[in-house]
Amino acid sequence: MRLISWRQVEKHVLRLPHQQDVSVRKESVVPPQVVGIPYSCGAYRYTTQGGRAIDIKEDRDYYPTHWDWHNPSTHLIEHALDDAPGEWLLLTTVTGAAIGAVSREKGKKGEGALAGASVGLGVGLLGLFLRAIARKN
Repeated sequence: MRLISWRQVEKHVLRLPHQQDVSVRKESVVPPQVVGIPYSCGAYRYTTQGGRAIDIKEDRDYYPTHWDWHNPSTHLIEHALDDAPGEWLLLTTVTGAAIGAVSREKGKKGEGALAGASVGLGVGLLGLFLRAIARKN
């Protein structure tokens, strides 16, 4: 079987919708680490010349590959807001719950955690809303 390059994979992936995976057979490419693609945050990732990030995960026989708006190695908050909004909401909610719990006196930690989680979720949703407005303008 003839090997294809990661640049060929990149060109194909960039024509697809945001985060639509392509399954690249492992036997058809040189492993990403061999060609110097860095590993971070659970995937091999690099930023293209156009500014989008290529995200290469690893399964048994395939490299599921897609593009993201941002590389989390260099733009973590932007990546969370634009490419991983579910994780963003989880992070803000859990952070709010933790802050709420530690800021309450003994015996009321649960109430503090619930109040903090509500505030954290609100902050997360506000961030997503403002990001959506910014992207439109």
